[in-house]
This record gives sequence, C-alpha cells and structure tokens, in this order.
Amino acid sequence: MERPGAPGDGIENEALPGPRFPKALGALVLAGLGLVLLPLVPGLEALRLPLPWVHDRPQSPAASGAPTDDTQTPPPAPVVQEGEQALPASENREAPANALTEDVESAFDDEPSPSRIVHVELLRPFYEALARVRRKEPGARLRIAHYGDSLVTSDYVSGTMRRRLQERYGDAGHGFVLIANPWSWYFHNDVKHTASDGWRASRVVGPFAPDHRYGYGAVSFLGSEGARATFATADKGTFGRSVSRFIVHYTSTPRGGEILLKVDGRTTPGFSTRGPESGPRAHVIDVPDGPHELELRVAKGGQPRLFGVSLERTAGGVIYDALGINGARAKLLSKIDGEHWKDVFSLQKPDLILLQYGTNESDDRLSEESYGAQLRALVKKVKDAGQGVPILMVAPLDRADPISGKVAKSHANIPRIVAVQERVAAEEGIAFWNTFEAMGGEGSFVRWLKQKPSLASSDRVHPTPRGAEQIGRWLSSALVMGANDQQ
Repeated sequence: MERPGAPGDGIENEALPGPRFPKALGALVLAGLGLVLLPLVPGLEALRLPLPWVHDRPQSPAASGAPTDDTQTPPPAPVVQEGEQALPASENREAPANALTEDVESAFDDEPSPSRIVHVELLRPFYEALARVRRKEPGARLRIAHYGDSLVTSDYVSGTMRRRLQERYGDAGHGFVLIANPWSWYFHNDVKHTASDGWRASRVVGPFAPDHRYGYGAVSFLGSEGARATFATADKGTFGRSVSRFIVHYTSTPRGGEILLKVDGRTTPGFSTRGPESGPRAHVIDVPDGPHELELRVAKGGQPRLFGVSLERTAGGVIYDALGINGARAKLLSKIDGEHWKDVFSLQKPDLILLQYGTNESDDRLSEESYGAQLRALVKKVKDAGQGVPILMVAPLDRADPISGKVAKSHANIPRIVAVQERVAAEEGIAFWNTFEAMGGEGSFVRWLKQKPSLASSDRVHPTPRGAEQIGRWLSSALVMGANDQQ
C-alpha cells in the first residue's frame, strides 16, 4: 500500500466572533492547530508526521513549493528511472504506529478464523514440512516467505504471524532483514538493525536495477567505502533473543569488493563479493546460540552489491521472512528477472510463499481482464522460480471511500480485486485466503474504524497495529486449521 503526501492549500485566517478564552488555553489551542496546519502550508510539507505506508516518491511541483500555473495542464507524474537512490542513516526503531502492541500473547489459541483457506490441499508439501517440525525431527525447520506491500513493510500481520507460529512450533530465527531501510518506515519487530549512510538502493518499485535482479527482498544495495550495517538479536521481550548464524546475502560481480565483519565487537574473517560471474551468494557466520550482534562494513576498493542478512538458529522451528515493498503492485514484481529469482529461492528454500497485494491496484484504472493478466504473470513467475513451493495468495484488506469528507463505504474496486484474485488462484492452482471476507466484507473497514479501540486507521486504507494483529491471528489460525484438515 502507499499513501503519497498531497500538496497543502493556503489558509486564510479571519476573526470569528465568540467567547474569549484564557490565554493559556488559547496558546494550547493555537499550538495544536499549528501542528495540524503547518504541514499543509506550501513549503512546509516536511513537517508532516511520517507514517509507515508513505511511499517515497518525487514530489509534484505544487507539493515542493515550486510555482505552478493553474491555467495550464498539470505536468505528468515523474518517471521513475533506472539507477540507485542514496539512503540516509537509519535505525530499526519502535513507534506506536508500527510496533506490535504486546510482546507475548498468553498462548497460541485455536481461535477459529472467519475465513478458511480455499484449496488448502494445494499446500500439502508445506504441511508435510510442518509435520516434521511438529515431530521435532532433527534439523527440521520451516521457512515462510511473506511478500506484501506496506502492510508487510512495517511488519504488520507478518510480525504477529512470526510470533504466533514460533510460539507454537519453535523459534528457528527471526529471518531476513534488508541491508538498510529503503523506506523511512521499514521496520521489523523483535530485531535490532542500524545502517549508516553510504548505501544506495535499487528497488522493484524504482529506481529500477538495470538487470532487474533485486535479491530475496526485492531491493538491491550498493555500498561505498565505510558504509556499515548492524544486525542483532532483541534485547527485551521474549522473541528474537537468540541467533546461531548470520547469513549475508549478496551477489557476486566482477566489480565486487571486500566486506569486513565484526561479531559482538570483535573482528572476524570477512569475505569478498568479487567473482567472474554474477549471481546470488550467501556467506555464513556461525556463532554460539544466544544474543549476538553482527557488524558489516565496506572496505576500500570495489563496489559490493548486497541484499540483506538473515538471522537464523540451528534449532528446529519456524523462520518467517517479512518481505514488504512499499507501493508494490503485481505488475512490478513480475518484472523481476526470473532466473535470478529462481537462484534466490534455491538459496533460501522457502516452504511456503505468501503473496499479499491488491490495495495499490485499487487506485489504478484497471479492467478485471488487465488486472487478471498482471496477476497471472506474477503467479506464473513465482511458481517457476519456486519450483514446486506452495503459494498462498492473501487478499487485500477492505478500505473505505470518503463521502462528503466522511468514511462511508468500501472502496468499489476492492471486492472486484478480491474476486479476480480468487479466480486467478483457482485457475493457476494455488491456495487463497480472503482477508476481505475475514474482516466482515462490504463496509467492514468502517465498522473497524468505529470500534473502541479502533482497528482501522483514519487514512481509510490501513489497519492500526491492533487491527493488523487481529488479521495475523486469523491468518495463522487459518494455517493451523489447514494442518488439521490435512490429517
């Protein structure tokens, strides 16, 4: 999902008759109005509070404060080019708008999901792997790759899925984390992560990599000399407290460079990303199971291209990779180089791939035929790259349209998109879970918004963290119910 900032309008003030307020109260009111209105004044958009779903994109001339001529046709939207975007230093930081509301639920209950997985029998290989984990067979681990839009970028839904499945079946590690934050609100629960400046990113949503090779997380990073990134276990709570191996994912290239490493502040042997042939590779750093921190730094010379680091354990259980992409659409992911994606999946070996898209497409003027074609192209590419890995398509959430400034009903395109997804899933032989149905169908976003505490955001598109947790509970329960159906 994406929610680009809109340009603000000039505001004229006029004196209104009314009661006189005490000066202190008046000051508080003016301060509050200032916080709300200042970001709307042209040229002061930078004061707008960031949200996890804001998509980083070039601003329009009006939004940037540049002069415009209202009598002329507005200029076309900027075209996203190939290349890289320089990233600022970043830190994986909890905030009320992104982190899970609680660390531990009392226990994984078997709360029935309002929506069951359609064609759950197509997930049989996944459930066979899950059965091995449940029996605690030596070395039995299960990896789930959850691709989605901004809902997953900030670890919404996926964070709850990870905790609940690890609580039930065992913690095999946090999983994959991108090298740096390609979006200002990229976030993962239960892990520590920082990155310095000096990283440049190519993203499947732009700027595009010329070779369309983005690695497991759909973002490719080039590091300049001295660029650093750290990855560490959580220092509080119950989840993410241990790791027994860090796996650095990169691509071998003739222009690659040296990566220097430290574990818990002590230098450890590094590695080179230089090689005669380009292709995804993985460098493993083993550590005693427990709390640890890995620091990687780009050495002088070369230009290493990295994708991310996976925090894993040798213990049996579940690894849940949250692979969120702000502003993602099916048509963009289908442009990923197919052979490269196949090599990536061969390295990661997921046991289940989730595809959760559709909200951003609801803003597009698409016919059901054209959207169905885009979706089929993506499913076919993922099926080919996964080479038999089961796929579960997860429908988008409900969203609401404003009428006269008030939230009134479901966005008309959402039910159509859900119907196309369910039809394409059946035609392409993959499973399907209906988030829209689970929420309550038509008008459910409005009902979620009115609940106390609210489960839906006032932006009329995204859930609150509490609402996202509820969806994660239902989806994890639907997977468990599917396991019972296979017995």
